[in-house]
Amino acid sequence: SLILAQRETGGRLTLDGNPQGRFPITQPSHQTVYMDEEDVRQDEQAWVKSFFTIDTEPSSDLVQAAVRRQKIRTGFSEWEYKHADQDGPKK
Repeated sequence: SLILAQRETGGRLTLDGNPQGRFPITQPSHQTVYMDEEDVRQDEQAWVKSFFTIDTEPSSDLVQAAVRRQKIRTGFSEWEYKHADQDGPKK
């Protein structure tokens, strides 16, 4: 996938696009399977490569902080919605 992202102050990484939407070809972030092979090859050479670590077992406090930020940005948290049965009523 070609996924555009921006590293923010404090190290947070913000994706350009919606992973739940599977990054369709109509968006700047999309799966490379839809791209011409030559375009992919050229882009791979030109892309800025940045490395980051993904915490696969974040603490509950870290998850709740992310939920609060998401709700401030969009008014909705997909994580909170999906986990409402485990954590109480949906909000």
